[in-house]
Amino acid sequence: MDPGAPRNVNLYEWSEAQLQEAGIGLLPQNLDAALDALEADSLICEALGPVAGEFLKYKRMEWIEYMRFVSELGNRHAASSFSERTEQPCVELSDCW
Repeated sequence: MDPGAPRNVNLYEWSEAQLQEAGIGLLPQNLDAALDALEADSLICEALGPVAGEFLKYKRMEWIEYMRFVSELGNRHAASSFSERTEQPCVELSDCW
């Protein structure tokens, strides 16, 4: 695989259109997208053999469990959204119910 010519610029400053024009793709942004990419790569899946299927199954269960978890930040966001609608201060999520 040829990585192409070096680019001595800060790619984080480029827009999505500039990246696409230069042929620079993004890596998967979460576990679910990474698993989709792995599953689509027949060469890797064939090389891993039956382990690939089990790995994908286990990691998809992990992703589902992760998505069920609500972080403290998520709780604060929900509380602030609720307090904006009710005009009541919500310090803790339990204050809003």
